[in-house]
Amino acid sequence: MLNAAICGSINHILKTSPWALARLCGYSGAVVAIEGTPFPLRLKIQDAGFFSVAEPDDLAAVVIVLPADVLARLLADRSSLFSSIKISGAADLAETLGFVFRNLEWDAEADLAGLVGDIPARRMALAGQGLTAGLCRSAERGLENIREYFVDELRVVASDEELVMFAEDVDVLRDDLSRLEKRIERL
Repeated sequence: MLNAAICGSINHILKTSPWALARLCGYSGAVVAIEGTPFPLRLKIQDAGFFSVAEPDDLAAVVIVLPADVLARLLADRSSLFSSIKISGAADLAETLGFVFRNLEWDAEADLAGLVGDIPARRMALAGQGLTAGLCRSAERGLENIREYFVDELRVVASDEELVMFAEDVDVLRDDLSRLEKRIERL
């Protein structure tokens, strides 16, 4: 049930991207296994480039292993998501899938416009973008506060300045030791 919903969502986005369908239709019949999530997914590429839910016993041409924090990365930083995905199997299909999913974008505003009209959809999209930006800023400030607490209050983690001073002290100690070794050699 969940696999069919995910497959339908991917196909909905693909419907607005003929370039992606053209790239995928050359791999008709290939199965893609997506793992590393609570709900493993197996998709089969159809003749037109759309996906369908594959049978459990179909052999996967490509296996994609997602990181555990896939949803957070998808919302916050898509570039870090793509660099943390592990892909194995047919190299040409894997490359095509990587290109398609890296460049595929959902036009949520267009979908909303079909439901509520253009102006409300635009306002809702702007509100959503503002909310997302605000949540990201709040998360960054929260992480900075946690970092400061561990560095300044608990003193569990060294500050940047302390690390620089330590590195400088190590350099001085290394140079002093080198000079002492040379003096001992001369004796």
